Amino acid sequence: MIVSSDGKYFACCDKNSAVALFKKDHINGDPMKPVEWQFTGKIKSHEIQVTSIAFGQGIDEQGNPMHRLFSIGADRRMFEYDVYNSVGHDKLIVISHFSIEQEAYPTSCIWYPKKDSKEGLILTANNDYKMKVWNPSAQSSRKTCLGPTYGGEINKMKQLQVPGVEEKYLIYSTAKKVIGLIKMPLDGNPNKTMGLIAHPNDIADFCASSDGRYLFTTGGNDLSVKIWAIDVNPIEAAIQMGGEGIEPFINLIEGGREGQNYQDMKDFFYYSMIRSKDENTTKTRKLDGKVPLDELPNLMRAMGYYPTEQEVQNMKDEVKFQDFSIDGNPVNSIDLDTFITLFVNHRPVYGIGKNNIEDAFKALSNETGNALQLTRGK
Repeated sequence: MIVSSDGKYFACCDKNSAVALFKKDHINGDPMKPVEWQFTGKIKSHEIQVTSIAFGQGIDEQGNPMHRLFSIGADRRMFEYDVYNSVGHDKLIVISHFSIEQEAYPTSCIWYPKKDSKEGLILTANNDYKMKVWNPSAQSSRKTCLGPTYGGEINKMKQLQVPGVEEKYLIYSTAKKVIGLIKMPLDGNPNKTMGLIAHPNDIADFCASSDGRYLFTTGGNDLSVKIWAIDVNPIEAAIQMGGEGIEPFINLIEGGREGQNYQDMKDFFYYSMIRSKDENTTKTRKLDGKVPLDELPNLMRAMGYYPTEQEVQNMKDEVKFQDFSIDGNPVNSIDLDTFITLFVNHRPVYGIGKNNIEDAFKALSNETGNALQLTRGK
């Protein structure tokens, strides 16, 4: 169950894959009658399990703030609902829906406050340890980041505002044992995250005090509630020790700065620059340290990561619209640092294993036995 920021609405999802909305108002809209919680609509929008719901903020046609309601599910789709025009004797009205994953399953979502951005954005996490920022109005991706990889996938997220601290933080929990903090804005830097074992098994829920000083967690079978003091200074210290800019991302590449993978990335990038300026020429080339955005898929494949067409589009949208809401100008090229950041954030955490290849053969050959074969026609 989630509650809107002004306390006038709450929404809930159930195990029957349904989302319901309630409003605090006068009975039947009559100001002479008392104020009560009223049912305003319900719908079974997702085909299978609803994994998370979230309220967001928007602006109506008159420029007034308005509430937005979203849900994500194991069917890999995101839905937005009409908060104001839904009525109790009818179903909850769906404004739009679109697919947000192809292979992974989304596990949690929250409204994403981005400084100096006019876009309304929503943050999702999935079971492949990726955190993604979406523009639900444009139905397109704005960022994909590597999330915490310890304790399983994130299943709940909440914002944390620490008094006297300008930076915002995100509290998260996994289904088993771990709770932690992430400094915002998200960029995939592993030094911006921390986690600890809070309970011996399941974590049922958590919340922070209004002053941002304490965190309350409740376990499932351990029948306990724990109180934690919040201190963000260790995260700030880890960020300082881990290096600035691109350095933390280079350290996530096998071998680091002196390794073969990093040298290959530089070589491929420089060759891509030459190729974009016409290879067959004797004239002096003027290289500006950037390559066209269309070269990005080739660079990824050269490094052994083969993104789907949807993943390629997500990467292009991330680069193209990174500053669009600020200056209105799309970005159509990338530099080496951007390439490294995209590669680290988008590639699979654990890569492709033998079991993945076997599953692909089974799907393509329609066979379940040990002798897996493909014909040329397939």
